[in-house]
Amino acid sequence: MILSPEIWTLLSAALPLTELRGSIPFGVSVLHLSPWLAFFYSVIGNSLPIPVIFFLLPKVLVWLEKRIPWLHKHLTLSLEKKRAKFQNSYDKYGALALAIFVAIPLPMTGAWTGAALATILKIQPKYSFPAVIAGVVVAGIIVTLIVQGALGFLEWMV
Repeated sequence: MILSPEIWTLLSAALPLTELRGSIPFGVSVLHLSPWLAFFYSVIGNSLPIPVIFFLLPKVLVWLEKRIPWLHKHLTLSLEKKRAKFQNSYDKYGALALAIFVAIPLPMTGAWTGAALATILKIQPKYSFPAVIAGVVVAGIIVTLIVQGALGFLEWMV
């Protein structure tokens, strides 16, 4: 193996499709890391894209609008749907709503979507970055506990 299990876990957590919801089970069951080591590297990996999204998403949307209008329209519509669903929660609870949104370990509620929502809602990074990071940590704890429970159950069954 060219890369260590820790680096594989970190890299898989940085991907938008897996994030830490996939990297923790992958790190524990496939790469044989301890659950808390998988948690640690997954939180770091899932946090790496957040500042990049804050900085690049507006520039990417402008670039897409000029060069690939159909993709810009699709991406904008998708982000607008998320924004419309989330706006009331944010108006009511502020950055806490963003942290809770990211913390829910379901598809399309992770750091990538949370950072994109924060960018579209024009939430200042000094508020949105800590909120998204807090959500990542809570999601990581939830996923790690689920993985540990599932592994404990499987050991009990065997």
